[in-house]
Amino acid sequence: MTSSPKIFVARSNAMIFNTKDFGALGDGVTDDTAAIQATIDAAAAAGGGEVVLAAGTYIVSSGEEPSDGCLMLKSNVTLSGAGMGETIIKLADGSDTKVTGIVRSAYGEETHYFGMKNLTLDGNRDATTGKVDGWFNGYIPGSDGKDSNVTLDSVEIKDCSGYGFDPHEQTVNMVIKNSVSHGNGLDGFVADYLSDSVFENNVAYNNDRHGFNVVTSTHDFTLSNNTAYGNGSTGIVVQRGSENIPSPANITITGGAVYGNGAEGVLIKLSSQVSVSGVDIHDNGSAGVRIYGSFRGGCL
Repeated sequence: MTSSPKIFVARSNAMIFNTKDFGALGDGVTDDTAAIQATIDAAAAAGGGEVVLAAGTYIVSSGEEPSDGCLMLKSNVTLSGAGMGETIIKLADGSDTKVTGIVRSAYGEETHYFGMKNLTLDGNRDATTGKVDGWFNGYIPGSDGKDSNVTLDSVEIKDCSGYGFDPHEQTVNMVIKNSVSHGNGLDGFVADYLSDSVFENNVAYNNDRHGFNVVTSTHDFTLSNNTAYGNGSTGIVVQRGSENIPSPANITITGGAVYGNGAEGVLIKLSSQVSVSGVDIHDNGSAGVRIYGSFRGGCL
């Protein structure tokens, strides 16, 4: 006779859902995708809560479509581990499909008040094929809907063949803080169509392209005390992604350090009202700061 999953109530009155009670093992061998997703779904059905993953390595696999990702978060649900490098969600060996988010927001619906903390996402780049992104959120491209109130805290994303952190399409009030992105095939951190959002105290290093890429209509956005080093192209880039969309605007880059990147330290391209202040920029492959086709900005 099997016992029912145990649900606890935290001091904050948020319900706690333990993935172990839903069958997740975290042994680095068993595919825990279904068990973790069942825990997320139970939390969502209860109105929200914290989905807890104890220390261990949790193997996950992708769905049939890229937009399925591996794990799909829902509104009012936070995925919580025991710490970066302690709780690891790892893509299964031999995965050969495109994965738009090892962890991602629900596809085709607005998702609000959700996030992830204290864990590592491992794209397992050397043992998989197909473009793999670590984190993805955003509503259907070209639609008016949005995700909102998203918080990622103390999350490491590594060894994805695509992007590390990729909030994509309209997102309002997003915070990524105290997090690390490295060894990814494209950019470490992307801010694509974000507004009223902040990335703070993060580190992007040894990614194949940019450390931080602010793009596609992002506005009223702050990069605060972030570090970008050893990336293949630019440390921090602010740029318009297409001629048919508005440029990024009202972007503040303050504090932190940018060094040892393959191209510019900071590139501001076809953007407006961008300020750069108090950033330690040195020893990059090209200009420390390059401004191209932009207006109403400043460097201090």
